[in-house]
Amino acid sequence: MKAAAFFLLAGCCFFGFLFYRHTIRFTETVDIHLGYTYVTMDYPKFICLTALLLLNFFTLGGVLGTGFRSRFFLVLLLLSALLDAALAWYVVTLLNS
Repeated sequence: MKAAAFFLLAGCCFFGFLFYRHTIRFTETVDIHLGYTYVTMDYPKFICLTALLLLNFFTLGGVLGTGFRSRFFLVLLLLSALLDAALAWYVVTLLNS
């Protein structure tokens, strides 16, 4: 559980670094500037994507910290992988339409 908490803290620090570098800006929408790419999204989508990314950090830390022995973290890892795949499928179909 210590490794999961450490990875979650690392994910929060990652977001803090992005806020510090002014990569993520809050206006009426959330503006994310990565390289030469600008992404604009509303607050509920940003909160869901942030929660999903932090869930990925947490489950990866839990699985690595327990040496792949904890069923709880393995189920969470499977759940987060399925959510990531669903999000990728949604984005691909959105870009192809």
